[in-house]
Amino acid sequence: YSQLIQGRISLMRGDAAGALAPLDAAVQQWPDNAGARYLAGFAALQSGDVERAVSHLREAQRASSLDPLAAVR
Repeated sequence: YSQLIQGRISLMRGDAAGALAPLDAAVQQWPDNAGARYLAGFAALQSGDVERAVSHLREAQRASSLDPLAAVR
C-alpha cells in the first residue's frame, strides 16, 4: 500500500507528475484495484497524458462499475 499512499499524497500536494510513478507501481501490483486505477488516471490527466488517463480510467470503470467518477472523467 505504500506506493498507493505515496501517490495519493503527491497528488493531494498538487504534484501530479510525481504521483504517476508510485501510482503506476500500485496498479502493477493490483491491476483490478479501481481506486488505484482512478488515481493513476486522474494524475495522468493532470499531467497532460490523456491517452494514459483514458486507459486507467476505463479500467477503473471496468473494475468497479459502482464508481461513477471514473466514467465522468
